[in-house]
Amino acid sequence: MTAFSTRLLRREGVLTTLAGLYPDSASAGFLLDSLGADSTRLPSFGGGLTPLHYWDQVCTRIEYGAFRFGLEELLAEVLEEYPGQDRIRAFLASHGGRGAPGGEGGQDPGGGEPALPSAVRILCLLAEPAGTPRPLRLRAEYRTVQEAARTATGRTVDVQLCAATRVRDVMPALLEHRPHVLHVAGHGSPNGYLLLEDEQGVVAPVHAARLAAALKAYGKLRTLVLSSCHLGRHLEHFSDCAAVSVGAVHPLRDDDALAFTRGFYTALGFGQSPAEAFRYGQAELSLTGADPQDMLLQPPSDGTTEDRA
Repeated sequence: MTAFSTRLLRREGVLTTLAGLYPDSASAGFLLDSLGADSTRLPSFGGGLTPLHYWDQVCTRIEYGAFRFGLEELLAEVLEEYPGQDRIRAFLASHGGRGAPGGEGGQDPGGGEPALPSAVRILCLLAEPAGTPRPLRLRAEYRTVQEAARTATGRTVDVQLCAATRVRDVMPALLEHRPHVLHVAGHGSPNGYLLLEDEQGVVAPVHAARLAAALKAYGKLRTLVLSSCHLGRHLEHFSDCAAVSVGAVHPLRDDDALAFTRGFYTALGFGQSPAEAFRYGQAELSLTGADPQDMLLQPPSDGTTEDRA
Protein backbone atom coordinates (compact mmCIF):
# COMPACT_ATOMS: atom_id res chain seq x y z
CA MET A 1 0.00 0.00 0.00
CA THR A 2 1.34 3.47 -0.94
CA ALA A 3 1.90 5.83 2.00
CA PHE A 4 -0.47 8.78 1.87
CA SER A 5 1.12 12.21 1.62
CA THR A 6 0.11 15.74 0.66
CA ARG A 7 2.52 15.53 -2.25
CA LEU A 8 0.70 12.44 -3.56
CA LEU A 9 -2.70 14.13 -3.16
CA ARG A 10 -1.37 17.19 -4.97
CA ARG A 11 0.10 15.16 -7.84
CA GLU A 12 -3.07 13.14 -8.46
CA GLY A 13 -5.46 16.08 -8.35
CA VAL A 14 -7.11 15.20 -5.05
CA LEU A 15 -6.35 18.61 -3.53
CA THR A 16 -8.04 20.27 -6.49
CA THR A 17 -11.09 18.08 -5.90
CA LEU A 18 -11.18 19.01 -2.19
CA ALA A 19 -10.95 22.69 -3.11
CA GLY A 20 -13.92 22.30 -5.44
CA LEU A 21 -16.04 20.39 -2.94
CA TYR A 22 -15.17 22.57 0.06
CA PRO A 23 -14.32 26.03 -1.31
CA ASP A 24 -15.15 28.15 1.76
CA SER A 25 -14.78 28.24 5.52
CA ALA A 26 -18.32 27.01 6.20
CA SER A 27 -18.15 23.81 4.14
CA ALA A 28 -14.52 23.04 5.05
CA GLY A 29 -15.16 23.75 8.72
CA PHE A 30 -18.16 21.41 8.81
CA LEU A 31 -16.14 18.55 7.33
CA LEU A 32 -13.12 19.04 9.59
CA ASP A 33 -15.25 19.56 12.69
CA SER A 34 -16.98 16.23 12.04
CA LEU A 35 -13.54 14.60 12.23
CA GLY A 36 -12.76 16.32 15.53
CA ALA A 37 -10.22 18.83 14.21
CA ASP A 38 -9.09 21.59 16.59
CA SER A 39 -10.14 24.75 14.77
CA THR A 40 -7.31 26.77 16.36
CA ARG A 41 -4.82 24.64 14.44
CA LEU A 42 -6.43 25.22 11.04
CA PRO A 43 -5.45 27.92 8.54
CA SER A 44 -7.96 30.70 7.79
CA PHE A 45 -9.64 31.43 4.50
CA GLY A 46 -9.09 34.87 3.00
CA GLY A 47 -6.04 37.09 2.85
CA GLY A 48 -5.11 35.75 -0.56
CA LEU A 49 -5.33 32.10 0.53
CA THR A 50 -7.16 30.25 -2.24
CA PRO A 51 -9.21 27.10 -1.56
CA LEU A 52 -6.45 25.03 -3.19
CA HIS A 53 -3.76 26.56 -0.98
CA TYR A 54 -6.00 26.14 2.06
CA TRP A 55 -6.37 22.40 1.47
CA ASP A 56 -2.68 22.06 0.75
CA GLN A 57 -1.93 23.55 4.17
CA VAL A 58 -4.62 21.51 5.92
CA CYS A 59 -3.39 18.22 4.44
CA THR A 60 0.21 19.08 5.29
CA ARG A 61 -0.77 19.63 8.92
CA ILE A 62 -2.75 16.39 8.95
CA GLU A 63 0.20 14.53 7.46
CA TYR A 64 2.55 15.83 10.17
CA GLY A 65 0.25 14.78 12.99
CA ALA A 66 -1.51 17.99 14.00
CA PHE A 67 -4.79 16.10 14.45
CA ARG A 68 -5.96 12.72 15.69
CA PHE A 69 -7.01 11.61 12.20
CA GLY A 70 -5.00 10.98 9.07
CA LEU A 71 -5.34 11.73 5.38
CA GLU A 72 -7.07 8.40 4.74
CA GLU A 73 -9.76 9.21 7.29
CA LEU A 74 -10.23 12.65 5.76
CA LEU A 75 -10.83 11.19 2.31
CA ALA A 76 -13.08 8.44 3.65
CA GLU A 77 -15.21 11.11 5.33
CA VAL A 78 -15.41 13.05 2.04
CA LEU A 79 -16.69 9.87 0.36
CA GLU A 80 -19.37 9.59 3.04
CA GLU A 81 -20.66 13.02 2.05
CA TYR A 82 -20.05 12.60 -1.69
CA PRO A 83 -20.42 8.85 -2.42
CA GLY A 84 -20.40 9.51 -6.16
CA GLN A 85 -17.03 11.31 -6.11
CA ASP A 86 -15.17 9.07 -8.55
CA ARG A 87 -11.76 10.75 -8.34
CA ILE A 88 -11.43 10.21 -4.60
CA ARG A 89 -12.90 6.72 -4.78
CA ALA A 90 -10.42 5.78 -7.53
CA PHE A 91 -7.55 7.31 -5.55
CA LEU A 92 -8.42 5.30 -2.45
CA ALA A 93 -8.88 2.12 -4.49
CA SER A 94 -5.54 2.50 -6.29
CA HIS A 95 -3.65 3.14 -3.04
CA GLY A 96 -5.47 0.66 -0.80
CA GLY A 97 -6.97 3.31 1.46
CA ARG A 98 -9.97 3.34 3.77
CA GLY A 99 -13.33 3.37 2.08
CA ALA A 100 -12.01 1.59 -0.99
CA PRO A 101 -13.29 -1.87 -1.88
CA GLY A 102 -10.84 -4.29 -0.30
CA GLY A 103 -8.84 -1.40 1.21
CA GLU A 104 -7.05 -1.91 4.49
CA GLY A 105 -8.81 -0.43 7.46
CA GLY A 106 -12.07 0.06 5.60
CA GLN A 107 -13.82 -3.03 6.91
CA ASP A 108 -14.45 -4.42 10.34
CA PRO A 109 -12.77 -7.84 10.50
CA GLY A 110 -15.55 -9.34 12.56
CA GLY A 111 -18.71 -8.20 10.82
CA GLY A 112 -17.51 -7.03 7.42
CA GLU A 113 -19.19 -3.62 7.72
CA PRO A 114 -17.39 -0.34 6.94
CA ALA A 115 -15.42 0.84 9.95
CA LEU A 116 -16.74 3.85 11.84
CA PRO A 117 -14.52 6.96 11.78
CA SER A 118 -12.77 8.36 14.84
CA ALA A 119 -15.42 11.09 15.06
CA VAL A 120 -18.93 9.64 14.86
CA ARG A 121 -22.16 11.56 14.38
CA ILE A 122 -25.35 10.01 15.82
CA LEU A 123 -28.84 11.33 15.06
CA CYS A 124 -31.75 10.26 17.27
CA LEU A 125 -35.21 10.45 15.70
CA LEU A 126 -37.87 10.12 18.40
CA ALA A 127 -41.61 9.86 17.74
CA GLU A 128 -44.54 9.28 20.11
CA PRO A 129 -47.67 10.58 18.39
CA ALA A 130 -50.95 11.12 20.18
CA GLY A 131 -53.24 8.13 20.20
CA THR A 132 -50.53 5.45 20.47
CA PRO A 133 -51.27 2.64 22.95
CA ARG A 134 -48.75 3.36 25.72
CA PRO A 135 -46.23 6.03 26.66
CA LEU A 136 -42.57 5.36 25.92
CA ARG A 137 -39.47 6.49 27.80
CA LEU A 138 -37.94 8.12 24.76
CA ARG A 139 -36.25 10.96 26.64
CA ALA A 140 -34.55 8.42 28.89
CA GLU A 141 -33.38 6.54 25.79
CA TYR A 142 -31.93 9.72 24.29
CA ARG A 143 -30.24 10.54 27.60
CA THR A 144 -28.69 7.05 27.60
CA VAL A 145 -27.12 7.72 24.19
CA GLN A 146 -25.85 11.10 25.45
CA GLU A 147 -24.28 9.51 28.54
CA ALA A 148 -22.49 6.96 26.37
CA ALA A 149 -21.13 9.81 24.25
CA ARG A 150 -19.87 11.68 27.32
CA THR A 151 -17.95 8.65 28.59
CA ALA A 152 -16.50 7.72 25.18
CA THR A 153 -12.73 7.31 25.09
CA GLY A 154 -12.21 5.30 21.91
CA ARG A 155 -13.66 7.91 19.55
CA THR A 156 -15.37 11.30 19.55
CA VAL A 157 -19.16 10.98 19.56
CA ASP A 158 -21.58 13.77 18.68
CA VAL A 159 -25.29 13.18 19.40
CA GLN A 160 -28.10 15.22 17.86
CA LEU A 161 -31.85 15.01 18.51
CA CYS A 162 -34.98 15.34 16.40
CA ALA A 163 -37.88 15.02 18.88
CA ALA A 164 -41.56 14.56 18.03
CA THR A 165 -40.45 13.55 14.55
CA ARG A 166 -42.96 14.24 11.80
CA VAL A 167 -42.77 12.49 8.45
CA ARG A 168 -41.50 15.68 6.83
CA ASP A 169 -38.74 16.08 9.44
CA VAL A 170 -36.78 12.97 8.48
CA MET A 171 -34.92 14.12 5.37
CA PRO A 172 -34.09 17.67 6.60
CA ALA A 173 -32.69 16.19 9.82
CA LEU A 174 -30.45 13.82 7.85
CA LEU A 175 -29.20 16.62 5.61
CA GLU A 176 -28.56 18.95 8.53
CA HIS A 177 -26.74 16.53 10.82
CA ARG A 178 -25.17 14.08 8.31
CA PRO A 179 -25.18 11.11 10.73
CA HIS A 180 -23.08 7.99 10.48
CA VAL A 181 -25.48 6.28 12.91
CA LEU A 182 -29.25 6.79 12.85
CA HIS A 183 -31.19 5.81 15.99
CA VAL A 184 -34.97 5.65 15.46
CA ALA A 185 -37.08 5.21 18.58
CA GLY A 186 -40.87 4.97 18.77
CA HIS A 187 -43.76 2.62 18.21
CA GLY A 188 -43.58 -0.10 15.57
CA SER A 189 -46.30 -2.46 14.33
CA PRO A 190 -46.14 -6.19 13.51
CA ASN A 191 -46.88 -5.46 9.83
CA GLY A 192 -43.78 -3.27 9.51
CA TYR A 193 -44.96 0.29 10.15
CA LEU A 194 -43.07 2.93 12.12
CA LEU A 195 -45.49 5.37 13.76
CA LEU A 196 -44.27 8.90 13.11
CA GLU A 197 -46.28 12.10 13.57
CA ASP A 198 -48.25 14.28 11.17
CA GLU A 199 -48.68 18.06 11.36
CA GLN A 200 -51.21 17.72 14.20
CA GLY A 201 -49.05 15.33 16.22
CA VAL A 202 -51.20 12.27 15.57
CA VAL A 203 -50.17 8.96 14.05
CA ALA A 204 -48.65 8.96 10.57
CA PRO A 205 -47.58 5.36 9.81
CA VAL A 206 -44.63 4.84 7.48
CA HIS A 207 -43.87 1.33 6.25
CA ALA A 208 -40.31 0.02 6.60
CA ALA A 209 -39.97 -0.29 2.81
CA ARG A 210 -40.91 3.38 2.29
CA LEU A 211 -38.61 4.53 5.08
CA ALA A 212 -35.78 2.52 3.52
CA ALA A 213 -36.41 4.11 0.11
CA ALA A 214 -36.20 7.57 1.66
CA LEU A 215 -33.01 6.74 3.57
CA LYS A 216 -31.42 5.43 0.38
CA ALA A 217 -31.67 8.93 -1.10
CA TYR A 218 -29.49 10.19 1.74
CA GLY A 219 -26.71 7.69 1.08
CA LYS A 220 -25.62 4.60 2.91
CA LEU A 221 -25.66 4.91 6.70
CA ARG A 222 -22.93 3.13 8.62
CA THR A 223 -25.49 1.90 11.16
CA LEU A 224 -29.28 2.03 11.59
CA VAL A 225 -30.83 1.19 14.97
CA LEU A 226 -34.60 0.67 14.99
CA SER A 227 -35.54 0.83 18.67
CA SER A 228 -39.17 -0.06 18.03
CA CYS A 229 -41.35 -3.11 18.44
CA HIS A 230 -41.38 -5.68 15.63
CA LEU A 231 -39.28 -3.80 13.05
CA GLY A 232 -36.44 -6.30 13.39
CA ARG A 233 -38.60 -8.58 11.23
CA HIS A 234 -38.26 -6.12 8.37
CA LEU A 235 -34.53 -5.40 8.33
CA GLU A 236 -34.15 -6.79 4.82
CA HIS A 237 -35.67 -3.56 3.50
CA PHE A 238 -32.69 -1.58 4.81
CA SER A 239 -29.85 -3.52 3.19
CA ASP A 240 -29.39 -0.87 0.48
CA CYS A 241 -29.41 2.13 2.82
CA ALA A 242 -27.47 0.92 5.87
CA ALA A 243 -24.32 -1.18 6.11
CA VAL A 244 -25.57 -2.53 9.44
CA SER A 245 -29.12 -2.46 10.79
CA VAL A 246 -30.47 -3.52 14.18
CA GLY A 247 -34.04 -4.11 15.34
CA ALA A 248 -36.33 -6.00 17.72
CA VAL A 249 -38.43 -8.89 16.43
CA HIS A 250 -40.98 -8.77 19.27
CA PRO A 251 -42.57 -6.10 21.46
CA LEU A 252 -39.74 -4.11 23.05
CA ARG A 253 -40.18 -3.15 26.70
CA ASP A 254 -38.83 0.24 27.78
CA ASP A 255 -36.34 -1.33 30.18
CA ASP A 256 -35.05 -3.62 27.45
CA ALA A 257 -34.71 -0.74 24.98
CA LEU A 258 -32.71 1.23 27.55
CA ALA A 259 -30.50 -1.76 28.38
CA PHE A 260 -29.66 -2.49 24.75
CA THR A 261 -29.09 1.19 24.02
CA ARG A 262 -26.73 1.51 26.98
CA GLY A 263 -24.64 -1.51 26.01
CA PHE A 264 -24.56 -0.73 22.28
CA TYR A 265 -23.59 2.94 22.44
CA THR A 266 -21.19 2.55 25.36
CA ALA A 267 -19.30 -0.02 23.29
CA LEU A 268 -19.34 2.24 20.22
CA GLY A 269 -17.91 5.05 22.34
CA PHE A 270 -15.06 2.83 23.45
CA GLY A 271 -14.08 2.18 19.84
CA GLN A 272 -15.94 -1.06 19.11
CA SER A 273 -17.39 -1.78 15.66
CA PRO A 274 -21.19 -1.87 15.24
CA ALA A 275 -21.15 -5.69 15.14
CA GLU A 276 -19.12 -5.83 18.36
CA ALA A 277 -21.30 -3.16 19.97
CA PHE A 278 -24.35 -5.23 19.11
CA ARG A 279 -22.99 -8.07 21.22
CA TYR A 280 -22.51 -5.70 24.15
CA GLY A 281 -26.11 -4.58 23.74
CA GLN A 282 -27.21 -8.21 23.84
CA ALA A 283 -25.12 -8.74 26.96
CA GLU A 284 -26.94 -5.89 28.70
CA LEU A 285 -30.24 -7.51 27.76
CA SER A 286 -29.08 -10.79 29.31
CA LEU A 287 -28.18 -9.01 32.55
CA THR A 288 -31.72 -7.62 32.82
CA GLY A 289 -33.28 -11.05 32.25
CA ALA A 290 -34.46 -10.35 28.70
CA ASP A 291 -33.84 -12.63 25.73
CA PRO A 292 -30.87 -11.23 23.77
CA GLN A 293 -32.09 -13.07 20.66
CA ASP A 294 -35.03 -10.65 20.49
CA MET A 295 -32.62 -8.17 18.89
CA LEU A 296 -31.38 -8.93 15.38
CA LEU A 297 -28.35 -7.70 13.48
CA GLN A 298 -28.40 -7.50 9.69
CA PRO A 299 -26.16 -8.66 8.16
CA PRO A 300 -25.38 -11.22 10.88
CA SER A 301 -21.84 -11.01 12.24
CA ASP A 302 -21.15 -14.60 11.15
CA GLY A 303 -21.74 -13.58 7.53
CA THR A 304 -24.84 -15.76 7.07
CA THR A 305 -28.20 -14.49 5.88
CA GLU A 306 -31.41 -14.61 7.87
CA ASP A 307 -34.68 -16.10 6.65
CA ARG A 308 -37.42 -13.60 7.47
CA ALA A 309 -40.29 -15.73 6.19
